[in-house]
Amino acid sequence: MAEATAPFIRIRGLTRSFGENPVLRGVDLDVFHGETLAVLGGSGSGKSVLLKHLPGLLRPEAGTITVDGVEISNLKERELGPIRRRMGVLFQGGALFDSMNVAENLAFPLRESGMRDESEIAARVAEALEIVQLPGRQDMLPPDLSGGMRKRVALARAIVHRPECVLFDEPHTGLDPVNAAAIDRLILNLRNNLGTTHVIVTHELRSVFRIATRVAFLADGLIHWTGSPDELRDSEDPVLRAFLGDGGYLK
Repeated sequence: MAEATAPFIRIRGLTRSFGENPVLRGVDLDVFHGETLAVLGGSGSGKSVLLKHLPGLLRPEAGTITVDGVEISNLKERELGPIRRRMGVLFQGGALFDSMNVAENLAFPLRESGMRDESEIAARVAEALEIVQLPGRQDMLPPDLSGGMRKRVALARAIVHRPECVLFDEPHTGLDPVNAAAIDRLILNLRNNLGTTHVIVTHELRSVFRIATRVAFLADGLIHWTGSPDELRDSEDPVLRAFLGDGGYLK
């Protein structure tokens, strides 16, 4: 893991409030090339808010976000395009268009980015579906997919433009343990086979210990702790112990 090199994403002093409610109070965090960083924290701690700042979906009130040396906090929407094409986002609910079939859903971000070659679009769609182990499902509609299949199609859409980094917002929400484990295997395959960088906001602790290479814990609007999954398991920090409880993943 390239911890000695410059991070792909560098966050410094990130502050964000909603009305009178401060959510992020000066977050400092690095994301390194090729790692799978899991972001943990209690409900309402600001994990998803933090994630949405990385591709510029939210703008900081203060602080900076640098992506591969480019400070993005004050970029205009059109200037964010090249940055966003380097990232894929798997939203919590999948955010598929129910009126479009699978192929049309996957083609949507390609066409939005300016791709017009229909044969290339079809090839990219087929490639992404192969990666998520759903070959030949181009004509299916989202309402006809199971929950696990919908999540995999949403992941295919997040990676169809071959991003360097994929952002996952609660990828295990609504999945049974079998499908959650299947998503974890896909995430591992992406990192191991394609070298993709991942940032995963999750509450599924078993998955953290299966797939994360590093963990950041968010509390009181700040990064309270960072370390490896093994260091998390062995930590005596009272805040972390209270969060982890006595689940079987600690054995």
